[in-house]
Amino acid sequence: MKVKSPSKYKNVYAVLQDRILSGVWPVGCQIPSEVELSTEFACSRSTVGAAMANLVHEGLVERRTRAGTRVLANTLNSRKTSVDLDAFALLYPSDKHENIWKVAQGFQGEANIQQRRSVMFATGPDFRKEAEIITRLAEFDIRGAAIYPMVSCPEEELALLQMISASKFPLVLIGGPLFGCVCPTVEVDGFHIGFTMAMHLIETGSTRIGFFTNNSSEPSRRAMYKGYLWALEQAGLPVEKEWIFLKVSMHADFDNPLREPTDFGHAYLTAAKGVESVVCGDDHLALRLMQAARERGLSIPDDLRITGCDDLLLASTSRPPLTTYRISAEAVGRSAFQLLNDSVNSPADAPQSVCVRGSLIVRESTAISNQCAKAKPLHPEPTQTDKAIDCNQPPISDLAGRS
Repeated sequence: MKVKSPSKYKNVYAVLQDRILSGVWPVGCQIPSEVELSTEFACSRSTVGAAMANLVHEGLVERRTRAGTRVLANTLNSRKTSVDLDAFALLYPSDKHENIWKVAQGFQGEANIQQRRSVMFATGPDFRKEAEIITRLAEFDIRGAAIYPMVSCPEEELALLQMISASKFPLVLIGGPLFGCVCPTVEVDGFHIGFTMAMHLIETGSTRIGFFTNNSSEPSRRAMYKGYLWALEQAGLPVEKEWIFLKVSMHADFDNPLREPTDFGHAYLTAAKGVESVVCGDDHLALRLMQAARERGLSIPDDLRITGCDDLLLASTSRPPLTTYRISAEAVGRSAFQLLNDSVNSPADAPQSVCVRGSLIVRESTAISNQCAKAKPLHPEPTQTDKAIDCNQPPISDLAGRS
């Protein structure tokens, strides 16, 4: 069921606009913060933030990080700026992240094939900037948009739900579905990733396997964790509490993406006594866990075997090269465009979800060490280096009820 735009948001927006137009807050005035306004109106900060985004769109206020919100004008500009683009838009966090950049390339490439204009917006990790761009897309005759949201807390997720509900054109989400919102979604099969990577470690002899991720509330990470648990259950292996690291927070830093994972890696190794292999939520986490392990005198893969996810360029050039799950980010971008095109042209027939799978890439970070070779693997098979293994056959349809 589609979430309705709450009347609270409209009331807050109307009061704030009236205070500006009536001169209660004159031009140049610094208006109260979101925290102060949310207290005054007894509502969440996301509700105030959505109202503020509309005021920015109308040219009434200006918002600056750490400087607050200032009144720019006390009259509404009746002249509408409209650019006839008849285009599809993609909003994405940053082109500094290798896979996000590839998603954008896939979206634009499919647009070229379909002979449709595309407009690309790199919004950065600031959710408020992304929200403001979404509210202004109608000015450019955008027919529909795919969005790759960067939400880091429940309040931002609520604000995203409100924006999707209020959108006057079709939207497609890249990532995971949002609870309570019917919106076409392109997602990666996280359950398949977790199941595949854990099974690989099991089949090469590991019995004490951990799970390591941040951003654990994100849907694909939750599904990945469930896939990992299912693989261990099927093999009859234990899951020790100290081997599991599910950090909810994720502070996106596209200039230095490895800083936070490094801190997490040391914290994990301090707690995870006895773990011999680890399934990591992405390649950045895996590479920093490898670094933390080396700093503690551990050898990869002799003392600890590690897997990642994404198959970034760094994964193949690390020492040792990282076993990972390769996802075609370009395919995600193409699928987002195709789903958006279907939603615009044939909304009744458009699918609500597209799930993208990848393949296992085996490299030296999970090679069978001399110590592990003494134990008989559960399902022995030859070690393969940098080889893509078909992962489309595990009984996911049978497992879905467990996830």
